[in-house]
Parts: sequence; structure tokens; C-alpha cells
Amino acid sequence: MAIADNLNIDPFDRPIPGQGMTAAPGSRIWEQPSQFSNPKEAVQYIVEKIDSREEAKDEMLNLLASGSPLESIVNTIAFGGFTEGKWSPDVAELIKMPITGYLIGLAMQEGIDVTMFNVPLKEQDTTKTDDLAKVMASNRPEQFDKLMNDLETAEEMPDDIENNDLRMEDIEQSIPQDQGGFMPRREIE
Repeated sequence: MAIADNLNIDPFDRPIPGQGMTAAPGSRIWEQPSQFSNPKEAVQYIVEKIDSREEAKDEMLNLLASGSPLESIVNTIAFGGFTEGKWSPDVAELIKMPITGYLIGLAMQEGIDVTMFNVPLKEQDTTKTDDLAKVMASNRPEQFDKLMNDLETAEEMPDDIENNDLRMEDIEQSIPQDQGGFMPRREIE
């Protein structure tokens, strides 16, 4: 943007504070009930919309082939539907995984390599596992010792676990029932 362009901006050409509160109640699209409250119906709507129009399908495949991150495409679909009143924000979040799966399948059918995330994995800022282990060892030593013990015993896995022959009943029986969740609360002293 050139400096001359900045000079032509009117600093008073903005909404007045509180102007958004002056619209009649219920007149905004997000104040109305959404068209889809069931995530399955919302996913079905999106899939049918893409499959029924060949140009929409081609456009989606072109985006994927160009290297556009799938994460961005799915976020745009979910947010766009929300802004159009198709679904609520929670449904928008719930439909992201099925839409991602559908688009990956679509790309696989056409032999397209998909870029999954906006930021390449090697550039993502992630906490090192060693750092988390140190924090857990200092803040929750009992839990850390239990985790380390579980990891040591997991190295001696039976063949049925390694071959994924474990049944759901076996998994349910191995879950401790007295902890009250996966993160037990500390007792207040």
C-alpha cells in the first residue's frame, strides 16, 4: 500500500461504537435458528453440494492440487456455513473431521497429494516431550512414577495387543474404575 493511499483514508469512516447494537433484535442471520442442528445432516448437505455440481468438485480438487492446506479449506467451509446461518458454531466444529475425511478420499480417488496443515509440521511450535516429563515429575511425582511404570510394562506387550486382536471387553476391564476420569482431582487440604 502506497503512502498516498493512506492519505485518502477517512479516519471517521468507521462504525460508531455501539452501532452493532442498534439493529432490531432477531434481524441478524446469527440470531435466527440454524438450518442444521445435526452434524450428520450438515455433513450430508456439504457432500451433496460438492458431489451434485461437477464444477464445485473440480474447484475443490484444483484447490487441493494447488497445495492449498486442507485445514484452511475445511475451516472456510465450516465458518462459511455458520455465517450463512446453516449451522451453529458447535456444529461447525463437529463437522470438520468428517469433511476432512471426505476431501481426503476425494483427493485419493484423483491421485492428488494433500497438504494437510497450514503450517508445515517441522515449523509448528510444539512442546518437547522431555519438557513435559520434567514438569510432570516436579508437579505430580506420583502420577509420573505411575506413567513411567506403565510405559515399562507396555514394552512387554502380549502378542494380541501387538496384532490388534484385543477385544473391547478387554480394554474396558483394563480401565481403572475408581479414578473418576482420566485426570483425577487433587484433594483440597
